[in-house]
Amino acid sequence: MISSKRGSPFTRVRRLAVTAAVFAVALSAARGASAQAVAKSGWEFYITPYFWATSLSGTISTPNPDRPATTATADFGDVLTHLSNIPFMATLEAHNGRVSLLSDLMVVSLRTPVSTPGPLFSGATAQTTQFVSTEMGMYRVLQRKEQWLDLGIGVRTVSVWTKLAFHTGIIPGFTASSSAAWADPVVGLRYHLNLTNRIGLTTYGDFGDFAGGGSQLTWQVLGMLDYRFNDWLIFHAGYRHLHIDWSGSALNVSTALSGPFLAATFTF
Repeated sequence: MISSKRGSPFTRVRRLAVTAAVFAVALSAARGASAQAVAKSGWEFYITPYFWATSLSGTISTPNPDRPATTATADFGDVLTHLSNIPFMATLEAHNGRVSLLSDLMVVSLRTPVSTPGPLFSGATAQTTQFVSTEMGMYRVLQRKEQWLDLGIGVRTVSVWTKLAFHTGIIPGFTASSSAAWADPVVGLRYHLNLTNRIGLTTYGDFGDFAGGGSQLTWQVLGMLDYRFNDWLIFHAGYRHLHIDWSGSALNVSTALSGPFLAATFTF
């Protein structure tokens, strides 16, 4: 079970203020270093639906000792067969000069059998729906013809709905439902390098709860190969890992999603 570590409101405000100050200094220094870069003017919009062939590992538990913790591990084939609805995954971005507003949305619902300790139950089934949204404002601190670097700060919102059905064994079965929602401040870094006029590499990473938010820890990393098909369409292929730990009064969640993905960016 995950224990919750949260500081006082004054400690959280102080940490956030220090982080914001460091972030501002980094932006100012990088802005001076890249003063000769030429930025585009006017808004551009990007819509990127993607398919993430993710594997899942995690533990879900409640503070009630009579309800055992459930552990689930599934590769992509298992996840695909246990989907209870069609997942939604997309990134939306608005870009103007050095400034970008980024939103990544993901909704996944899984139904899977889980192990139960001891002979009390003949088995159990868990249905878990996760909504993960990352909203971030980014500033382009380095902009060259062949490469660019963005720094960002934002928030990650997570909602989890879980239904555990314990099947009758020695004792009668029962069903328990729990839900939780929380938000964490996150800082992010995104770097792109053009290899040719059409081919490039992009890496992105972020981490959260530096100010004592809802999660004990949330972070993700991804890397991808980009292929510019024309002026309004870019294809991507890469690998992504997302980790979330959280402990609350009704539900404790520790999950990791990882795997390759395919995506296409439409520009207008």
